[in-house]
Amino acid sequence: MDSSNESNETILLKEQISQLESDVKFYKSILEMRNSCIFNLHEKTKKGWIDIINTDKNELLELDLDDEIKEWLKPIRCEK
Repeated sequence: MDSSNESNETILLKEQISQLESDVKFYKSILEMRNSCIFNLHEKTKKGWIDIINTDKNELLELDLDDEIKEWLKPIRCEK
């Protein structure tokens, strides 16, 4: 095996390791949110994972606003 093949293989392995590290970090972050239901968790920039049920309005305002966050910030109307 020549050195160029070795370096290509090394690069691919490093990319795979990086992806696996990212996956492990993701799974660990879910486990850290013990009081949250999985379906309430959403990944958002700046903060990582947030629980839309247990997150207050001020924390939502710190995130990068997208359509989903704007919807969460709207008051919920009570129905009779």
